[in-house]
Amino acid sequence: MTSPDKSDFPHIAPVFLEVMSMSDEARLNFIEEPRWIGYRAANSVISHLLAMMNLPKRPRMPNLLLIGDPHNGKTHILKQFKKLHGQAFVNDSSEPVVPVLIVQAPPGPVEKDLMIEILEKFSSPFRYSDPVVKLRHQAIHMMRHCNVKILIIDEFHSMISGSGMSQRQVMTSIKYLCNELMIPIVCAGTRSAAKIISEEPQHASRFEAIALDGWSLDDEFRLLVGSFEQVLPLKKHSNLRSKEKLTVLHDQSQGRIGDLHAFLRDCARHAIRSGTEMIDLETMQLYSTTRTGKGMISRRA
Repeated sequence: MTSPDKSDFPHIAPVFLEVMSMSDEARLNFIEEPRWIGYRAANSVISHLLAMMNLPKRPRMPNLLLIGDPHNGKTHILKQFKKLHGQAFVNDSSEPVVPVLIVQAPPGPVEKDLMIEILEKFSSPFRYSDPVVKLRHQAIHMMRHCNVKILIIDEFHSMISGSGMSQRQVMTSIKYLCNELMIPIVCAGTRSAAKIISEEPQHASRFEAIALDGWSLDDEFRLLVGSFEQVLPLKKHSNLRSKEKLTVLHDQSQGRIGDLHAFLRDCARHAIRSGTEMIDLETMQLYSTTRTGKGMISRRA
């Protein structure tokens, strides 16, 4: 079979042209695969994280609070940062190096649970019955042994539950990790995560805050939608950047990149299965999350 030519599918990014010669089932699977879509704010955050990670060690390392609404790309950005700059390796001295360590915040402000999350990332044996001081020492030892350069705690808003005292204990523990290891620490979560850090001035002063705002219906959103269209393996050009379709996409996603991606996936799957091979307004209406009845049922199918 002759490889597809760019002139056959000018709306598809050249790197994905080979997908267009695949079966419908293969193209449907391709739609479900995780894929990085770069944009200005995301690239700026990644550059900022890289600069933090490469700072020389000093007693008071800078920390970062990355906040944004749910489904607005925080976790995806952190994973892309780790993919680009955090792959583990063995250095010339035969030492393990784990440049970027990402852990998920436990469901509550419990210091022991946070230390266990760290230890589990190293597959390090531990006993839950051990006192927190031992688990903390073990976590610090593992991070130091593996030359961790930056610690990222995702879903930080999970620790909003519980007493203020418990939250302060976790924040004091994070401060201790930062001081002992002399590495930057990044906490990422929804806007409620800021409340945990801002409660104590000594903690708030250590954290710079970056907010990932929702998308406005502007030229940047238009470019973002165009980037998504280049990776959707549809045989016909959907012209998603038209004014009418852009408005629908923005209304459906409410300016959240995760919801935009999910909506486009639903529409693209329908376009392949129905044979229309493009996302038209009828398909958008069918999968609209603002409608009742058929649209909502189709969205969940």
